[in-house]
Amino acid sequence: MDFRVQLATRMLFRRKGSLISASIAVAIAILVIVINAATFEGVANAIIRDLVNYRFGHVLITDRDGNIEKPDSEIVGFVKNLGYVEGATVRLSSSASMNNTREPVPVRAYNIPVIGVLPDGEAQASKIRDTISNGSFVAAKNSIVLGESVARDLQAQIGDPIKLKVTDRRGDDVIRTFYVAGISRTAGGLGFDTSAIVHLDTLREMTGRDNESSEMIVRLYDQNDSERLVQAFVSRYPAERFSVETIEEAGEDILQGIRSGIAFINLVGYFGMLSSAFGIVTIMMMIVASKTREIGVLRAIGSNKANVMIIFILQGAIVGAIGALAGFGLGSAYTLYAENSELSFGNSLALEVNYNPAFILQTCLMGFLMSVAASIYPAWRTTKLEPAEATRY
Repeated sequence: MDFRVQLATRMLFRRKGSLISASIAVAIAILVIVINAATFEGVANAIIRDLVNYRFGHVLITDRDGNIEKPDSEIVGFVKNLGYVEGATVRLSSSASMNNTREPVPVRAYNIPVIGVLPDGEAQASKIRDTISNGSFVAAKNSIVLGESVARDLQAQIGDPIKLKVTDRRGDDVIRTFYVAGISRTAGGLGFDTSAIVHLDTLREMTGRDNESSEMIVRLYDQNDSERLVQAFVSRYPAERFSVETIEEAGEDILQGIRSGIAFINLVGYFGMLSSAFGIVTIMMMIVASKTREIGVLRAIGSNKANVMIIFILQGAIVGAIGALAGFGLGSAYTLYAENSELSFGNSLALEVNYNPAFILQTCLMGFLMSVAASIYPAWRTTKLEPAEATRY
């Protein structure tokens, strides 16, 4: 082993308190960055998961003119026959005013989004059924599922009669009575918490939009087949004005804000690592101050300035290596725990964390290089000590 490595190790381990403090500073800086990145990336992944499960599927198909007029059986049948599609279904969107007529004085709500669905199709293409926190999903044509926020505004309970008023395509008001079958609630509100869900055929009758739909959602066995489906659908209907979007495109506005937040939080983490670097500089300066006599002896017996400087840089490298190793262990432990448990904060959505050893290693490398860089100035200070002066301490 090189004598400089031996000296660096011996001198550093004689001051175990400083070694532990500096290594912990590096490890904590790495851990903070890993926790931030894993947590907020987990939030973004969870949002994508819930958007896929409830709102858009893996691929969302709409018509640029507003309504899809192709028969359900044709477009749904086409994508289902592709082989890599798990399920597909159409939906119809409208808005309505609602009255809960259970009380003598009705409780009203206005401009509530109403989604018309096919129960059997939704069972294959989405997981809306899983959002029913009370009651059951839409079954009969006069049943309605209220989002939690809507149910709260209407003071509605299971079985309550709800009068729903929509405007049909001719501009006439159409009123029909429904009975509350269930309450829908999703963590983070990414489902239909502020909407109401009814049978597609009923909403078509009320709005006069026979055989029309607003959108089709497609669920795939493998999300990586999204672009493949987009190309297949566009090729099948080249003359139509369909808009075919992957989940990343359909949820772009939501995800853009989340990912901007992730970038900001990661930046805060890197500033935290920079703060740790100043701590290491301070600790290394203390080590240099305590080793002034040893430095003088080394210079007196013939070690040049470069060798002495290398010894103290090696100490920074040792601190960085120990801190990086500890940081990798702690960061991996947190990420694996978060990946294998339904980690959530309060009543928010469960995170979708993926263990990414490459990212953790990259962060550890940054921590190691930070430690080496932080040791350069204290090491340079050792070259300013003259042998005769240093041996007097």
